[in-house]
Amino acid sequence: MALAKPVKPAAAPQVYTPVPQRADRANFPERGDRMMTSLPPMVAGVNAIVDFVNAVADYVEEGGSTSSALWGQVSQGVADVQAALAAIQNGPVQSINGRSGVVTGLVEAASSSLGASAMSTAPLGQWSSFNSSGAAGADWPTTQTNVWWNVLTLGASTRRTQIAVQTLSTGDQGGMYIRSLHDATWSGWQRYFGDQSLVERAKYVQSPGAAYYANPAEATLQYIDVSAPLTVYAVTARKPGDQMTLMFSFPTVSALAWSSNVKSPAGGIATPVASHILTVPLIARQDGNWQAYDGGLHPW
Repeated sequence: MALAKPVKPAAAPQVYTPVPQRADRANFPERGDRMMTSLPPMVAGVNAIVDFVNAVADYVEEGGSTSSALWGQVSQGVADVQAALAAIQNGPVQSINGRSGVVTGLVEAASSSLGASAMSTAPLGQWSSFNSSGAAGADWPTTQTNVWWNVLTLGASTRRTQIAVQTLSTGDQGGMYIRSLHDATWSGWQRYFGDQSLVERAKYVQSPGAAYYANPAEATLQYIDVSAPLTVYAVTARKPGDQMTLMFSFPTVSALAWSSNVKSPAGGIATPVASHILTVPLIARQDGNWQAYDGGLHPW
């Protein structure tokens, strides 16, 4: 039980009589009597002060014990809070979007880039925007100008997936592309088709030289201007059912040859004709070879 705060005693009345002196022989007894009479009140006052001092000492001592107890409770409270924060940081939630730390909320500020900044710099775990009225960034899904891409990057530091959607009301509005990161290497962008966006990725090559390597990962529709004898090498298919269409234009007559993994139809592929376009669809077979179809020659 806590002690009550001590109350300071009232001052004793000043009724103390001086000690009689030897020179006061005439009234020495009377003065001695008065002195003895004044002693009891003085003793009582002194005792009250002593009791007050003792009570103050006890009160201070108990207050110190209480303060120590309160300090112990505060210290324990701090330890409990630290343990709770550690449990939040190191408990069931190991990380949020690849980042660790005390959980303070999941609302992220938007990230926006005006100009041709690389999309590979987009922050992990949140939406970003990349927009430009001029040249596109080197690693953007298309080279189209005057675009606004909303980009989501998710995964881990060296294993990421990036999704980009073009928002402006151009021919590619709503176009969605996706790519992935393995260590330091990003894959090419792959477009997702919807019922209003069935447009193949195209590639145009002028004067490829003596050899051309046809790769469906670069584009499924490839235009090649042939002005010299050319051998076409079809890369290994990604899986059966892979496909690409090659369209060759011939300003002049130039010989066209194929790698051994391209199987021509019976009768072969049409012989090039100047000022014509030759269309050759290729479909990957179960045996890993490409089956070629002769799409015929069309005049310019």
